[in-house]
Amino acid sequence: ERQVLHPDFPFQDTLPPALTTFVALQDIHPNMGPTTFLPKSSTAEHHQELKDRLWDSHSRQGLFATAPNKLSTLNITDCSLYNPMTLHCGGTNRSKNKRRVL
Repeated sequence: ERQVLHPDFPFQDTLPPALTTFVALQDIHPNMGPTTFLPKSSTAEHHQELKDRLWDSHSRQGLFATAPNKLSTLNITDCSLYNPMTLHCGGTNRSKNKRRVL
């Protein structure tokens, strides 16, 4: 099942620069449920909108469905780097392949 849309860090103006990294240990295809990112969502406004929708999963899914997003399909050894305040969620693995994680 897809993860709930979330950031890894809550929005903070004073947070020192940080990056989160995913390294693909195998090819990640769309049917494997790769992470979906909402670009430019590491803002106070996006975090407030997510917080406002916290207890309404239908509304939260609406935010996911209507916001511009990027599916992070990767080839083996590719990596994704992102601001941990970026809103994102992992998808449902509908393939027969297990996701390899470290």
